[in-house]
This record gives sequence, structure tokens and C-alpha cells, in this order.
Amino acid sequence: KLDSLNFERIARDAADIDELARGDSAIGAELERVRAAHPARKLSFVPVDCRYGLIMLVFDRDTLSIVDWMT
Repeated sequence: KLDSLNFERIARDAADIDELARGDSAIGAELERVRAAHPARKLSFVPVDCRYGLIMLVFDRDTLSIVDWMT
């Protein structure tokens, strides 16, 4: 589990997911899915470049835990 200091370092690289969603309908659809699955949470979206491409890790800002991910 992350502490708040380490999370703030990670969150500096957080994506402006709403801006990305406006430019890409697939991201928009995935964002709708994630927000519907976690309606009461404050979310942060952090891009991670992995072996199979770019994914977004979705963090709950209150618990500092990963609650979902987007492709």
C-alpha cells in the first residue's frame, strides 16, 4: 500500500483522463465503465507503459489503492 507522499510522486504523472476521453471514443467508453463501477470514489488515472502497451491504473485517492485499470 502506498503512503500519501509516495502517491503524490506517482500522481504527478496522472493523466487528464477527461481530455483524453474527449479525443478518443474508446477511452471515453472505458472511462464511463470505470466511473460507473466506482461512483463514490475520487479517482486518479496514472499511465503505465508495460510490455503490451500503455494502460491506465485507476487509484482511489482516499485509500491510495488501485481499484481498476483501463486499456
